Amino acid sequence: MLVAACSPADEAGTAPIQPDAAQDAGVPEAPVTLHEAPLLASTPTELNNTYRDLLGFSAEGSQWPPTPEIAKTFAPTDNETLGVFGTATLKPDPWPWVFPAEAGEDGFEGLAGGQQPSAFSVETLQKAATHYAAYALVSERFVECDAVTQEPLPEPEGPTWADARPVLEASCGGCHGGAGSGGSDFASVYADNLAPSSFCDGETVGACVISRIQDGSMPPNGKTAGVSGADLALLETWVAAGMPDAPPTPGLWSGVPEDAKASCGWTSVERFAERAWRRPLDVDERERLQTLWANNWAEGSPEEAVVLTVSAVLQSPSFLFRVERGEPERAQGDAVPLTDHEMATRLSYFLWDSMPDDLLFAAAAA
Repeated sequence: MLVAACSPADEAGTAPIQPDAAQDAGVPEAPVTLHEAPLLASTPTELNNTYRDLLGFSAEGSQWPPTPEIAKTFAPTDNETLGVFGTATLKPDPWPWVFPAEAGEDGFEGLAGGQQPSAFSVETLQKAATHYAAYALVSERFVECDAVTQEPLPEPEGPTWADARPVLEASCGGCHGGAGSGGSDFASVYADNLAPSSFCDGETVGACVISRIQDGSMPPNGKTAGVSGADLALLETWVAAGMPDAPPTPGLWSGVPEDAKASCGWTSVERFAERAWRRPLDVDERERLQTLWANNWAEGSPEEAVVLTVSAVLQSPSFLFRVERGEPERAQGDAVPLTDHEMATRLSYFLWDSMPDDLLFAAAAA
């Protein structure tokens, strides 16, 4: 990465001759000297703030939506999430992500000399990218197309998965919620409730869970008390109605019609990349990203295509580093100005340790 240093005044205090003035005076224009500058990676704080603002979620992790079910497809296995001694599983909060601390330099982070990559830090960045890529599916800031449903939908007549999931996660999520050891993740994955049960002949997992809660065999001995009262009644009503899925949410990926997901997905990915990289994409970048999207679309489900492509965007050097190339064609002496988007990025990370907001993006594009 190259930036230019400013030309100082001469010993007599005279400002350096500007290119136009030099030409008028018949003085040959001096070549522009570009000086190397250290490439700075985003700090853990900056990364977390940028994930949050990209997705448009709260600064309180507890206020984030439930982890999208597809995250399980890309999550580490139970063995990979075991603690150091293999006795506990690690289930991270939705936000912020726990990154290894920078080595630092003179007690400060965000300095090139204190940013030493390691295999562990690279793996952590990959896991964080995949984790937050799944949240694009439940982010109103991600979907960018006219096809998405915006009008409020009719209220369902009874409880749906949107109502049942919080109850199941609160009561059963420790063993059956993604990182648990209960075999079935019915507390966090809707489809697991519809699978045939290995405990109750002829019943689905969801129906079997209710039966076992009712007869007292679940949770097993030694576990904390399970579901009761109004929560149990809600689950019973949900199972009796056939365990309906959560209805599509206006403004989210679930509200995009199936026949529009390919084009809408690409438009959304392209816009997401521009915001994540904090500048417009050039022609080559757009072509490569569109090829990646098309390949992911062809190889998996629409949701997998979104997660894999967004994850790649979040692992790009253009996201992880703040790249400043400047505009050499506008140089004055040795001073090379930043582009408008680079200036907006530098300003936003100086002010609030995060990406530019909509007003700064608009100012940079004007």
